Amino acid sequence: MDLRCSQRLSQAMNNGAFDFATKPIDLDDLSVTIEKAIEQIKYIRAMQQEHTQLESIKSDLAVASEIQQAILPRIFPPFPENQHQLDIAASMNAAKDVGGDFYDFFRIDDDHIGFVIADVSGKGIPAAIYGCKPYIDSCHRHSWWKTIGMY
Repeated sequence: MDLRCSQRLSQAMNNGAFDFATKPIDLDDLSVTIEKAIEQIKYIRAMQQEHTQLESIKSDLAVASEIQQAILPRIFPPFPENQHQLDIAASMNAAKDVGGDFYDFFRIDDDHIGFVIADVSGKGIPAAIYGCKPYIDSCHRHSWWKTIGMY
């Protein structure tokens, strides 16, 4: 191999073409080749780990979204016996996987219906899930409304 070809080959290896070695073996070139291969292996492992973490987060977001959607009322009309007097419809379409909006309605007594509407914004997924707290509260509040005489 002539000197010019050898120099181009060495330069190619030093610039990233590390999957071959020339003969006779130049130990400096071999060292650079091995170091680049090790760097590439570390990079691939890091990317695989990051991909695994991202898939886990994606799965967690899907579960959080399902939980949030499961909490929201889905049967309409919610009070069929009153549909000639009252028409209620609602939906929540999150801009991201989990949204910060929440709604609920419940019967307080034969003559009164309670509504809960919540909007949590700007604090990410924990705030969105916390935004479902009014649902838990509303499940217990109907008796509280009666106690304080607020309809």
